[in-house]
Amino acid sequence: MIKQCLRVLLLPIFLLFAGLANAMPFPSVQNLFIEDNTLSWDAVANAGGYNIYYLPGGPSKNATVEYFTTVKNATSLSDIQPGVYSVIAFSEDETQFSESSSAPFIWLRPDGVVDNPDGPDGPGDTISTTITFYGNNNDRYLVETECTDEVGICTANCNYEGNAGYVTGGFCSASDSHLNSSGYIDHYQCYAPNGAAVMTAGAYCSK
Repeated sequence: MIKQCLRVLLLPIFLLFAGLANAMPFPSVQNLFIEDNTLSWDAVANAGGYNIYYLPGGPSKNATVEYFTTVKNATSLSDIQPGVYSVIAFSEDETQFSESSSAPFIWLRPDGVVDNPDGPDGPGDTISTTITFYGNNNDRYLVETECTDEVGICTANCNYEGNAGYVTGGFCSASDSHLNSSGYIDHYQCYAPNGAAVMTAGAYCSK
């Protein structure tokens, strides 16, 4: 079994993947969810298996996530502990891997609450998203997403309403809470470690 070497810096949840030297990326895993201490995901066509990456406990400003285990002939991992999880699919011949930049992740908090920044449910529920175009030929745009909940993650995604772009900058705002932020290739995330009634994530994007 060929394992990828992956280290992740979270600020508080800032995933920076390394060691993916494949010219042709494999399709990404979709729809991570946790129920009854079991991590599950949708099957990827022609996948030989899935590498699971894990950070114990939860997000922190300085932490590393590393390879945890490999799952074959299944799309779930049972008896998991609190922490941040991410899943990378690989091909049957173990030569192609999912793109790290599009790998979903999910956080099982110590209190049992599941925080899924890639889904509509759980902490960080989206209230509204707006998009504003500017620049020559509307090739640059701002995506602003407003979220609400106790403690969660709010995500502004450049891939919104049929637009596809990459992040050139971003911001976070909340009137009643300190926020941490994380920038990715195609989205920008804000995290309220102490809770926030409402917070806004903004991503400056370019096509």
